[in-house]
Amino acid sequence: MLPDDVSVSLRQNGFFEYDLSAFYLRFLKNGMTFVDVGAHVGYFSMLASRAVGPAGRVFSFEPTQSTYDVLVTNARTESNITPINQAVWSEEAEIELHDYGPCFSAFNSAFGARSEGVRTGFSERTHSVQAVSPDSFVRDQGCTPHVVKIDVESAEGHVLRGMHHVLSEHRPVVSLEVGDMGVPGAASSRDLIEHVLAYDYRAFELSDGQALPHQPKRE
Repeated sequence: MLPDDVSVSLRQNGFFEYDLSAFYLRFLKNGMTFVDVGAHVGYFSMLASRAVGPAGRVFSFEPTQSTYDVLVTNARTESNITPINQAVWSEEAEIELHDYGPCFSAFNSAFGARSEGVRTGFSERTHSVQAVSPDSFVRDQGCTPHVVKIDVESAEGHVLRGMHHVLSEHRPVVSLEVGDMGVPGAASSRDLIEHVLAYDYRAFELSDGQALPHQPKRE
């Protein structure tokens, strides 16, 4: 998959997104269930798989077929990973996905690419993918998620709107990608955080792999 950002980081450093990786390794325990929404080629799914052990479960959602194929190859040795070739959305639906090709697959999204360079410098193709809501998936699986990672390139708001039952009843740790990139139609970071706080959650931010209390900034 070189030279996409994840593969380059893994080859150069042996890890990707140090703070998040370190937090998962500290927090995840044997037997937990990890839901990877936006699994890409499976780095965090593989990390979680080793952390939760044979008694745990990892559900890895990746809607782009070519990226999903790599995810399946990477996860083939881990019996506790279930790759799922679907998007995650506020409801069960068929949505349009912007695909920027293998080298820029980390930017694939139901919205425009978060990177200005990708938006203006590279071609894209759009295709339809099936999507499921977190609530319906968890209900159908009969599982109890302990950690839900959401990294879906500006579609985080839609995922959260499909998590009412998960947030109110199961109350997993939610790892959420934020960062306002000026993508039309995407929820702001503040809106995403306030949505989760409305479920009586507390917000934290990562520093050196540790979760520290986050204070929402005034607008």
